[in-house]
Amino acid sequence: MKNEINIIIITPELSKEGGGGIAIYTQILAKELSLDFEVERVVTLKERAVVNRVRVLFLSIVKVFYLLNRKKRKIAHIHTAHDSSFFRKSIFVRLCKIFKTPVILHLHSPSFALSFKKKSEKQQENIRKVFKLADKVIVLSKREKEWYLDNIEKRPPLVVYNGMNDLISSSDKVSERRNTVLFLGQLGHRKGTYDLIKAFKKVLENYSDAKLTLAGDGEVDECQKLVKSLQMDNSVEFLGWIGLEKKRELLNSSKIFVLPSHQEAFPLTILEAMSTRLPIISTFVGGIPEAIENNISGLLINAGDIEALSRNILKLLNNTLLCDKIGEFARERYLTHFKLTQTTENIKKIYTELL
Repeated sequence: MKNEINIIIITPELSKEGGGGIAIYTQILAKELSLDFEVERVVTLKERAVVNRVRVLFLSIVKVFYLLNRKKRKIAHIHTAHDSSFFRKSIFVRLCKIFKTPVILHLHSPSFALSFKKKSEKQQENIRKVFKLADKVIVLSKREKEWYLDNIEKRPPLVVYNGMNDLISSSDKVSERRNTVLFLGQLGHRKGTYDLIKAFKKVLENYSDAKLTLAGDGEVDECQKLVKSLQMDNSVEFLGWIGLEKKRELLNSSKIFVLPSHQEAFPLTILEAMSTRLPIISTFVGGIPEAIENNISGLLINAGDIEALSRNILKLLNNTLLCDKIGEFARERYLTHFKLTQTTENIKKIYTELL
C-alpha cells in the first residue's frame, strides 16, 4: 500500500533523448519511489532556446503552486546544478517555504565550487541563504560535504551516493570481450574526450585491432576533426546519444570503460560500468575516488595525463586476468554500495525524518 505522502521532484530535462545526468537520475529515482509514494516529477527545463525555457519554467511554477495547494502531506525534493539551474530552483525553494512544505535541496554539479568561487560576495551570500532555507541538503560525496562546510554553512549536508540499475546481461568474463574501449557521456574537454582520443593513438601503435567507441552528444564535430587529423577514422566510432538498451549492449561487449574527466560530481556511467564487471579507468576528480578504489576496483589517473591514460589502457589490454579481477571487484563494490535500491532506501529515511 502506498504512503499518502506526495513527493514533488523538481528537475531539469534536457535533450531529445531525456537528458543529462540529473534528468536520468531523477527519472529512475521517481520510478523507484513511486512504488511507495505518490510522486509528481516537475520538469523546469526542456529546451535550450530562451523562449522555450521561459515557457517551461512558468508552467512548472504553476504546476508546483497547484501541488502545494493540495491538502496532502508533501515534501519537495529539488535537484539542482549551478548558475542558472540554481537560480531557477531557488524560486521553488522560496515558493515551497511560503507553503511551509519541507524542502530537500539535492546538489548535482561537477562545477558548483568553481562557479561559486567566481561569484561576488553578495551573490555568494544569496546562494547561502537559499541553502539555509532548505530543511535538508544532499550532496554526492564526502569531498563535496567538506567543501560545503567550508564555504556555505556549518550545518552538515547529508551524503547520499548516486545509485543505478544493474545493467549486467550475462556472466561472460571481460577477457572474452572485444578489444573495444568505451566512453559514455557528453563529448568535450570536461569529460576528457580529447585526452582519450590522443591517448588512443598510442594504443593503436600496439593494438591495431583496438576500437574506441564514443557514445554521447556534445562537441562531436571537434572530436571528429581531431580523430581525422590523427588518421584514426577506421578505429574510432561516434554513436551520438544512445538509449538504454544500446548502452547495455555496449557495456556488456566492451573490454574497458574510460572516463578521463576534468570535472565530475558522481558520474552515473561509472556505476553502470561497475555493474557490468567492466574494468574502469578514470580520474581523481569529484566523487570518483569514493566510487572506485584505485588499483582494486578500477584504475585512477590525474586528469589530463595523456601518457598515463594510454599506459593504463595498454596495461589492461595486455592483461586479461587483471581485467577480470578488477571487473569482479568493481561488480562487488557496485552490489555493496551503489545499487539503486540502496540509494532509494537512504532517501526514504530522509523523507521520514522530515515528517
